[in-house]
Amino acid sequence: CRPGDVLSPEMDKVKTDTAGVAQSEEEQLICALFPQSGRQYVEKHRNGAT
Repeated sequence: CRPGDVLSPEMDKVKTDTAGVAQSEEEQLICALFPQSGRQYVEKHRNGAT
């Protein structure tokens, strides 16, 4: 058994948690990996800031 085999799938939760912010799978992953700064980055990036 590999360690990843016992983990529950979390992508569906990420999709619902980031529904108002992330529009692509890439943005969803950014928000999942970096919950606070990732969400801020995606919001600023969406508004035209770099």
